[in-house]
Amino acid sequence: MLAAAMAALALVIGGLSQPATTSATSTTKVVIIVGPTEGTTSAYRTDANLFYTTALKYTSNVLRIYSPNATWAAVSQAMQGASVVVYLGHGSGTPTPTSTTLDPTHQDGFGLNATANAGDSNALYYGESYIRNYIHLAPHAIVIFNHACYAAGNSAGSVDTLSVAEKRIDNYASGFLAAGADAVLATDYYNAHHYIDYLFGPSQSLDSMFHHAYDYQGHVTTYASTRTPGTTNEADPTSTSTGPLFYHSIAGNLGTLTSTVAGGAADTKAPTLAAPQPLLYGRTTAGDTSIPVQSRWSASDASGIASYVVERSTAGGAWASVSLPSVGSTSINQRLTFGTTYRYVVKATDRAGNTSGWSYGASFKPLLTDQTSSAIGWAGWWSTSAASSGLGGSLRSTTAAGASASYTFVGSSIAWIATTGPTRGAAKVYVDGAYKATVNLNAAAASWKQVVYWFNWTANGTHTIKVVGLGTAGHPSVDVDAFVRLYRT
Repeated sequence: MLAAAMAALALVIGGLSQPATTSATSTTKVVIIVGPTEGTTSAYRTDANLFYTTALKYTSNVLRIYSPNATWAAVSQAMQGASVVVYLGHGSGTPTPTSTTLDPTHQDGFGLNATANAGDSNALYYGESYIRNYIHLAPHAIVIFNHACYAAGNSAGSVDTLSVAEKRIDNYASGFLAAGADAVLATDYYNAHHYIDYLFGPSQSLDSMFHHAYDYQGHVTTYASTRTPGTTNEADPTSTSTGPLFYHSIAGNLGTLTSTVAGGAADTKAPTLAAPQPLLYGRTTAGDTSIPVQSRWSASDASGIASYVVERSTAGGAWASVSLPSVGSTSINQRLTFGTTYRYVVKATDRAGNTSGWSYGASFKPLLTDQTSSAIGWAGWWSTSAASSGLGGSLRSTTAAGASASYTFVGSSIAWIATTGPTRGAAKVYVDGAYKATVNLNAAAASWKQVVYWFNWTANGTHTIKVVGLGTAGHPSVDVDAFVRLYRT
């Protein structure tokens, strides 16, 4: 099958290529095949050379069999004992748009040259019976199809359903799994040579590799194989809406590690984890008794991070699990009560299955300082008015340019709470004497108790925030409803 968008590059390389000189120390066998695809063959050869040069970084045992010399005799000889097989070319599978009958002689295999040196259009299909009966791959091998129709579930030009795509994926993998492969991966996307880096890189499961690859679409359906009992298939279409395109799939023993397939270095090191940090953020809405607080964490690992587990203690109580937006989320936003102490703890698991220990964040509590507090210093003209919409039932406002409110505090985060609306203007904000921002409070509709400015540090410290009204023409009003800080206990 032709891919969705062809790169207009051509580099003609034909025949069976012996391994090139390389500094790689591995001898893992990689075989790269380009079948005849008429006018597209030259572009496929270009793509295949990306696989080739990438594989040479890791192993000295890389073979190329390209049309017009990719005959069954050449391909079958090269594939014996291979750990990684890459095929770019036409695919023929079942069910087709017109038939559900399997032809094992010609379907679910390779489209190859009928004879050598006869151009890029003399194709002959060698189906699963040839693969099953004549190919003996290395233990735990993987076969990668790039641009081949049917292998990832799609056919040539028809709109496919999930149920039909699942059968095609299952059928296409069957012969190769019988020949010793642990997995068959299919992608119609370009830059698929990155899979070579994944296979020879830090160890992870094939399933994790599939879910974290550059071409992952995020719409996976997982189902048990019918053709190869005991194995698992995954279809990853472009969307879950009507008429999805099935361009990405994997089938086989998905728990196999890439280090088992390609001999890459196993990752046995747990992730390095940074403790969760509490942060104020905006624009959010404060409540009379609570405010949204973000806890943020991070981790690093050679294999990449697969998932996090987060727990929270409230008021020194028992740890309780926190539900994350996704297993890989690095932050959580929760509304926390003023004056209550909280603490978060997190651990991470990498794609190779290594799990870190718990990393504990500091205990902290959000604290509210209403505008009625004597801790706030006022300069210039300010007016206090009752307002049920304000925290504490009142607001302090100014329309005077240069009027200021200053608040000195001890904490690790600060937020200014104010009202936004059509009569509101702008103010400058200074933190510890340094200008930080000009905040525009003007909006089409009024909103109260808004976090309009926020700033965070990594530890407690003594700081001062200062709000200076600018007396904006036509809508000069600026108010201070309250300041909120996070204090690490």
